[in-house]
Amino acid sequence: MTGPEFSGPQTSAAGAAPGGGAPLTVGYSGSEASRAALRWALREAQTWGCGLDVVAVDPPNLLGLPRMPGGHVTGASSTVREALAEQRRSSGGREPDVVVRSVRGDPAVALMDAAAGSRVLVLGAGRRLGPLGFGSGRVLRGGVRNCPCPLVVVGPAVVDAPVRQLLVMADDDEAVGRWAALRARTGRVRARVVTPWGVGPLRLIDHDSERSRAHEEALSRHRRTATALDAVLRRPARSELAEGRLRDVLQHRAVAGDLVVLGRVGLHDVPVRSLPAPVAIVPPQYAGLGGYRMISLPGDRTLTLPAEPVPQER
Repeated sequence: MTGPEFSGPQTSAAGAAPGGGAPLTVGYSGSEASRAALRWALREAQTWGCGLDVVAVDPPNLLGLPRMPGGHVTGASSTVREALAEQRRSSGGREPDVVVRSVRGDPAVALMDAAAGSRVLVLGAGRRLGPLGFGSGRVLRGGVRNCPCPLVVVGPAVVDAPVRQLLVMADDDEAVGRWAALRARTGRVRARVVTPWGVGPLRLIDHDSERSRAHEEALSRHRRTATALDAVLRRPARSELAEGRLRDVLQHRAVAGDLVVLGRVGLHDVPVRSLPAPVAIVPPQYAGLGGYRMISLPGDRTLTLPAEPVPQER
C-alpha cells in the first residue's frame, strides 16, 4: 500500500498494479454495494498474490451542481484502510498492494477500460438489482456484455467470507472450466461441478424423447467441464447432474464461502440478489492474460488452459 493517502505509484492505463503482475480491479462509487465489493476484492487479491486497482469513477456533472472533487477517492481510501485492518486481525498474511485512483467519464465505459489487462473485475450489486443483463443497472449490464476479463458480481446477500469452494456451472464454452481450474489451483480450494438440466414446464408431444435429449446434452457439458477440472487439480472434483432450473439449483446449493462460476448463457436465471455467494461470469473464449498452455489428458487428448502463473505451494 503506497502511503496514507494512497498517492504513491499510479497504475497505467491498462491497470498495472505495483509489485508486478496483473491486478484485480474493483469499481467504487461510495455505495454500500461498492464497499462490499471492495472488501471482497481485497481478500481475493491476497489470495491471488497480486495488486488491487480501486477505480473510483467520477461521472459527468450533467446538472452543473457543485460537488466535492475527489470525494469517491477519499471514501475508497477510508474503506481500504478499514478492510485491511480487519483482514490483518482476522487472517494476517501479506497485504496486497493497493492503488486508489479516480477516472472521469461514463462509468460503464471507464470501468471496462480499467479492466483491460486485469485478472478479474469486481462490481457490487444493490438490492434493487433485477435479472442479470437486461434487468440490471447500466454499469452492470455493460460489464456482463463487454467485460474483457472475468466479472465477479457481489450481490447484497453475499456473506463476507473467504472462498472455500467453487460451484462451477458446466458450460459448452471451455473457458469456464479453464478459469475455474486456474482459480481452484490458485487458492487451493475445492471445486464442485453442477449441471442443471430439464425440458421446461410445458408438456411436449414427445416428452420422453425431449427429456432424453436434454439429459444427453447436459451430460456432455458436464463431462467436459469436470474433465478440465480433474486434469488440473489432479484429483476428482465433486460433480452432479441436477434436474431443475438454474435459479432453483443455485438457491438450494450455493452457501457462504462459495464462488459461483458460469458463462454468459442463462444469466437472466441467476438469483444474484438473494445468493449468499458472489458470481463469477467468464467471457466467451476467454484465454487469460498470457495466452494458452497445453496439458495432456488420458486417451491422447489435450486441454488448453490460460498460461497464467500459479503460486507455488507454501
